[in-house]
Amino acid sequence: MRRVKWLVWIVLGVAILIGASLAIYNHNVSTNKKDQSKEISASNITKTQYNSKYGYYLTDLNGRTLYQYNKDSNGLSSCLGACIVVWPPYQTTKLPKLLPSGFGYIKRTDTGYYQYTYKNKPLYYYELDKPGDIKGNQIGGFFIIKD
Repeated sequence: MRRVKWLVWIVLGVAILIGASLAIYNHNVSTNKKDQSKEISASNITKTQYNSKYGYYLTDLNGRTLYQYNKDSNGLSSCLGACIVVWPPYQTTKLPKLLPSGFGYIKRTDTGYYQYTYKNKPLYYYELDKPGDIKGNQIGGFFIIKD
């Protein structure tokens, strides 16, 4: 009798979880498709975070703040050598595909990797930042990307 009672509770719990999952899925499917397509396309390399001091700004998928360097021009990185120790490029080893509007990449000659760009400016991290930090803003010509 006890086993039957436990089995009923387990089946009931699984049914509730499935129902909740379907409700969440149906909510996501019914959202405004224009907003959803922007969110989906941007979600493959960046996301937007909010800070009360700076407002909305771009981060990588793990929540690390992304920066641009005011000395970069023509889609080229001016941050080379010792600079990339403090300001590591936001890069990938694979050729990026299906990038969101405004995003692109350059191939770095020093690392051989593809560095992401936003509005034709290369993207960087600040070495001392952890996810959620914005310690590098306005240091040495680097600044956050406000969205």
